Amino acid sequence: MSIKNTIKKGNATYEVKYAGVWIGEPASYQRMLFRKYDEAGKLIAERELFFRCNIGFVTPEFDDYEVIRRFWNYPNHARLEVKAKMLYDVKEV
Repeated sequence: MSIKNTIKKGNATYEVKYAGVWIGEPASYQRMLFRKYDEAGKLIAERELFFRCNIGFVTPEFDDYEVIRRFWNYPNHARLEVKAKMLYDVKEV
């Protein structure tokens, strides 16, 4: 099963595809394919990143341009560990 998100920004179109999960020892990784197309639909750049998907780690939802740009500069075939960050708004009473 693969899920694909497509986002347009200016003249470029970014496509993020959730590919298969690689199950290994000691960690499992979610394979993600990033592609950037110009306005004519020609492929400009392509990246493949691996996100650790064990307990305590998350795979980001690539639903807007800012999230894609955050991960675009990592080298091809990089293995990344992303932990969920919880923010609390605490107010003393």
